[in-house]
Amino acid sequence: MANPFSPCPCSIEHLNSAPQQAWMRFFPWLKPYRCGNCGKSQLLPQRAVERALTSLGSRKLPRRARPKQARVL
Repeated sequence: MANPFSPCPCSIEHLNSAPQQAWMRFFPWLKPYRCGNCGKSQLLPQRAVERALTSLGSRKLPRRARPKQARVL
């Protein structure tokens, strides 16, 4: 059985919410996630995951947006 308290080495953008099992209620500050890349189930602090996803989103450019070009006068 894999350790659910350690994160997988994949990027945090692959995390998806997972259904909570009864024993997970002993850790109310942790939320179950499942990696969409490797499939590992893990319990991680929800606030830390949200903060990391927010900072990741602010650093990445939207896929369809083009970088702004300097205007020529």
